[in-house]
Amino acid sequence: MKDVRILLVDDHQIIIDGLQSLLNDTEGIRVVSNSNNGKSAIELLEVLDVDVILMDIDMPVMNGLDAAKIIKVNHPDIKVIMLSMHSEKAMVKDLINIGIDGYLLKNSSKEELINAIEKVSGGG
Repeated sequence: MKDVRILLVDDHQIIIDGLQSLLNDTEGIRVVSNSNNGKSAIELLEVLDVDVILMDIDMPVMNGLDAAKIIKVNHPDIKVIMLSMHSEKAMVKDLINIGIDGYLLKNSSKEELINAIEKVSGGG
């Protein structure tokens, strides 16, 4: 079975570094690149082969919501999991409406993160 290829998108480098460190030790998951805003993430998708994007909502240049809308139209096979500190029901409803495949709070555990990646990449 091939590795799940991940793109990390967050404007805080320490979050990207932490996620990459967590995921690099996980069999079956490979981080292929990272980006610090939605616009550059969309540009990377033109040259990268990605299965799942882990993306923050609040970022400069282009936020995660706007980027996700474009990604879901232009790359419908790529799964998008939003990582955020926001837990408001209205925000989650907006994410569902634009077709986001998963949503995790940033205080989730490593096990929750890996479980979400596995479920979403498998079509759940």
